[in-house]
Amino acid sequence: MRPKSASHTNIWLRLTELTDRYNCSASTIWRWSKNRPSFPKPVRLGPNTVAWSLAAIEQFEARQEVSSHRG
Repeated sequence: MRPKSASHTNIWLRLTELTDRYNCSASTIWRWSKNRPSFPKPVRLGPNTVAWSLAAIEQFEARQEVSSHRG
């Protein structure tokens, strides 16, 4: 477990971590990345590596939570 004071700016989530986090398929994550403007875009970290910023994912989740409470 990471300390709460740790910065999330350099923490990356791979596709499998997102599918586990949201309990969905890889194709769903890619569809969200393409079709939902509010969903964070993946970042290419290497020739065969893409990941999503944990900070961006947490901001997305916070926005979703707020909008769901607005009714």
